[in-house]
Amino acid sequence: MMPRVAWSFAEQVPSSTDDLLKKLDAYAKSIKSKVNTRELQTVFPGKPLDVQYNYGVQRPSGRWDTIHVVVRIKERGKPLTYAEVLLQLHEASHRHLKNDDHHYFEGLYLLDKPFEKGVPAYEVYLGS
Repeated sequence: MMPRVAWSFAEQVPSSTDDLLKKLDAYAKSIKSKVNTRELQTVFPGKPLDVQYNYGVQRPSGRWDTIHVVVRIKERGKPLTYAEVLLQLHEASHRHLKNDDHHYFEGLYLLDKPFEKGVPAYEVYLGS
């Protein structure tokens, strides 16, 4: 889902999906890309979904640990669009990813097994 959307979770958290769309457009222009607004306005076919992301934490010993986080994304009074999915993911992950090397959104990919029965689970691919 959204494999060609260019975005960085290091960016400030948008205040709304409209704000996100404006920021996505500006971000895309800054890297000489384009935003597919139609894709972002597509309604997600389910109600809730889980999205997993990972980030690194360095211990005092210098060893790195990978932390796995699962975010439950759901409707908030209106249909759940792909833009809303991206916004809720940004809201949940910003504090962990804003200073991480891997903070560039590279799409959501369906996992084989859900974390909870009946709720589709995705992993967000992050680039550096």
